[in-house]
Amino acid sequence: MRQTIDDWKRICDELNRIGELAAGSALTLAYHNHDFEFRELAGGMQPYDVLLSRTDERVVKLELDVYWATRGGRDAADVLKAFPSRFRLVHLKDMAKDGATTELGRGTIDFAGIFAALPASGVQHAFVEQDVSADPLHSIETSIAFLRTQRYFSRST
Repeated sequence: MRQTIDDWKRICDELNRIGELAAGSALTLAYHNHDFEFRELAGGMQPYDVLLSRTDERVVKLELDVYWATRGGRDAADVLKAFPSRFRLVHLKDMAKDGATTELGRGTIDFAGIFAALPASGVQHAFVEQDVSADPLHSIETSIAFLRTQRYFSRST
């Protein structure tokens, strides 16, 4: 269902339809990416670019997962900066050198650039996520400690 640009156009049309229905019920539809949206299809276009250009931003919001964008070869900060009105949510996950998820600040993702892009991006909610951890409570403590060192998240709440 996601092999061609035409497949993605149909997906976008369906997202727009569902987004309209959701908006009519005071709900918001947000699309969460993985890495496959950043792989080039025939013609050199990426599905994420089709999503950005073909979905109606009034009814389809985007939830950028920075780990999956990075794994797909895109710079998450550049995506946030290029489309500042599209994002309401962001998943903050770091990538270890072996490609696994790891605690924020322990991997290879440039969070300084992402955090710098957040204020103008329209993001209202950021979620820390780590898919796998041997000690989840320690992992969240490590990620929270990292966020507290960052200017964007250093405000007391």
